[in-house]
Amino acid sequence: MQTSTKINTTKMLKSTHRIFAVFYSKNFVKIFGISVILAFLPSSFFAQLQNNNWTFGNGCRVNFNGPVPNGALNSFLSSAEQCASVSNPETGSLLFYSDGLTVWGSNNQPMPNGTGLVGGLFKSSSQGPVIVPFPENSDKYFIFTIDELEFDTYTGLHYSVVDMTLNGGLGDIENANKNILLTQDSLTEKITVIRSEAIRGYWVIVHRMTNNEFLAYKVTGCEVSSTPVVSAVGSPLVIPANNLNDRFAGYGSMKANPEGTRIGMPIDGTTKIEFFDFDLITGVLSNPISVEVTDNTVNPTPDLPIRKYGCCFSPDGSKFYFSNTISVYQLDLSVYDSATIASSNTLIGTPANATFQVEQGPNGRLYVATAGNALAAINSPNNAGLACGFEENAVSLNGLCLLGLPAQVPDRNFLPPPISFDYDCLTLEINASVLGVVDQTVSWNFGVPNGAQIGNPVSFTYGDSGAVTITAALDNACYVFSSDTSIFIEDCSCLTEIQQEASTINVGDTLQLNAVVAESYSWTPTQGLSCTDCSNPLASPTETITYIVTGSNASGCVSSDTITITVNTEIDIECNELFVPSIFSPNGKGPQANETYCVFSDCVEQFKLSIFNRWGEKIFESEDISKCWDGTFKGSEASSGSYAFNLYIKKADETIVSKSGTITLVR
Repeated sequence: MQTSTKINTTKMLKSTHRIFAVFYSKNFVKIFGISVILAFLPSSFFAQLQNNNWTFGNGCRVNFNGPVPNGALNSFLSSAEQCASVSNPETGSLLFYSDGLTVWGSNNQPMPNGTGLVGGLFKSSSQGPVIVPFPENSDKYFIFTIDELEFDTYTGLHYSVVDMTLNGGLGDIENANKNILLTQDSLTEKITVIRSEAIRGYWVIVHRMTNNEFLAYKVTGCEVSSTPVVSAVGSPLVIPANNLNDRFAGYGSMKANPEGTRIGMPIDGTTKIEFFDFDLITGVLSNPISVEVTDNTVNPTPDLPIRKYGCCFSPDGSKFYFSNTISVYQLDLSVYDSATIASSNTLIGTPANATFQVEQGPNGRLYVATAGNALAAINSPNNAGLACGFEENAVSLNGLCLLGLPAQVPDRNFLPPPISFDYDCLTLEINASVLGVVDQTVSWNFGVPNGAQIGNPVSFTYGDSGAVTITAALDNACYVFSSDTSIFIEDCSCLTEIQQEASTINVGDTLQLNAVVAESYSWTPTQGLSCTDCSNPLASPTETITYIVTGSNASGCVSSDTITITVNTEIDIECNELFVPSIFSPNGKGPQANETYCVFSDCVEQFKLSIFNRWGEKIFESEDISKCWDGTFKGSEASSGSYAFNLYIKKADETIVSKSGTITLVR
């Protein structure tokens, strides 16, 4: 049964590619379904080379532009932990790098305004700084800096903005956007960035000290939200003041899986690694699980059972790697419960030097900082156990690797935001909106003369049916996109609908049918219908049947609908129940139960049925409930039509039934 004339669909539109949405009909112009052909360009179409240069440690630089990583280059960076770098996403050439205090350009010279950032003074924050692209401006980047735990006075979380159009194209930090304070709360050294298509931006996530609160800051084309989403979940990271030797819970890393839907966080100084679900729309962390692991850590103090520092998910998200300053371990997340994950803990490598940060390279391999003149590698990180291929001296360096490696800079190439269409084929009105965009200046063109609109959401009514291309565009400081979609505007103003659902009736019963919207109707087949050219015939079929109604209007629009009526010919009457049919058809063509007119009841003590024709002449009478009228009178077939009856029944429980009415005989 057709129940609605509205069609709802949401389309993801690619700014450089047209999407075709085809609305098709089940019955001529009846629109029951939506077929959407999506032809997005693959992500590989866009160059994603922003991570092709790493700067870290004392003078190290690795370039990934060639077939194998080249570690023979150098940089002016000298930092045990703090490091970040970004390359041109189209060419892979280095743009700038930072240790959280200074920003160097590609010429290895500090940017004119690139000193004095508020990062860790000793360059000893485990994961800061991180670089985040502007979602809607390819020339700008954020640098988020976070403090270290070497002091009891903490500076919190800040960001600065690098504009690559300044300083002759070498870039510089904007004066008005340098060291912008987001929070002065005491934070751990953990920070990670998650890209989200849902918000067309990023989440920058940090963790408070002394409690279990994550802070997620939304970064969109419009702003960096000054109010974080707070998630109190997982174990408190308790860091005592005035004790520099017992701040391990605040050290180390947390990372997100490639999809951004899960965060893993080893807790230094414990046997725990915790995992959380992450909501890309709301920024909320939830559903923590805690995995207990043991390894080969040598205890530096009697109270320190274990160390953990670096971590990273595999590219497919099925494995999680962590380092403990001595070795690298793998956890298999294929079965996602604490006990199973803990049992999968596998030692995959113990290099000669200490192990620290673990980071994914642009070639899909994972690399491990091993405090020496080379990086270790995990060459097949999606594989389980030793098949992951740990290699100790994978990339030789022209410098000294220490603890840190630069975090991945997320991709900037966002799809245009989802566009929702709500189309009413009766009125030809379409309601359109760009989801997730609060800007009211979206420019629309509905593909016909005078079809321009500005707003979000907007409504437009077409004058006629036909194929159209609808375009939505916006270009300002917050959003930059232009998308179009082709649809067919179908006129279903003569849409014919049967308002009843498919039904089951007993033989002899009737069902009122009702078709709507059209101006004229034709019903087929004709058997058992009180009329065939009306909108609301009475249906009294003697066997299961499917009726088709075809409707039309003066403009020539034709449509149809169907209904199936299942006829139950096996009537089972319980004691004291009574069934009096309203129709029968003694023509030798239907079920035997419908060949004679019978009253059905059990436990009857007295019975009398009298049937009269239109002139009041009695044509049948019986005092035996098992004796039924066969549709004849004086040996001849009675004609089709209505006949009156009187019925008297006394049941076994002394109940008296006295009933009069009409029955229909159909030849």
